[in-house]
Amino acid sequence: MTSGGWRIQWFPVAIIAGVGVVVAVTNATSGIMEADTGGAMARPEEFWLWEVSSVMMVVLLSPLVSWMVWKVPPPVWGGVATWLRAVGTHFAAACVYSVLHVAGMVAIRYVGYAAWSWPYDFSYNGDYALPFLYEWRKDLLTYATNALGF
Repeated sequence: MTSGGWRIQWFPVAIIAGVGVVVAVTNATSGIMEADTGGAMARPEEFWLWEVSSVMMVVLLSPLVSWMVWKVPPPVWGGVATWLRAVGTHFAAACVYSVLHVAGMVAIRYVGYAAWSWPYDFSYNGDYALPFLYEWRKDLLTYATNALGF
């Protein structure tokens, strides 16, 4: 960050990417091992695609989080109303972040599945709200953690 304005902070983005790789490897290998013992019915490639698509979007969206923290930093002064305004703004930004994260990772997954000539459906038995809610709750935590990093 400079005194003249905002710019991407590459060191935190690199940390987010590094943590994302660790999370992706952990989640993908856990999914594969659980599938081998009767867990989710999926091919190993699917677990990797699911994790990599999510991490790619988290890294791509991290400058948005950085910009929001620069634009709406935690208040140093002010009362409850000032804090509520900042928290509310970041909550709204986290919801937009989630929509972008889900849309991006689903698009990447459709491309990946199409490359394998496999069908992909983001819905859960035709319901799109439940999978989005599943992702949204995790995205709120990811946004908050990344915002703390910035």
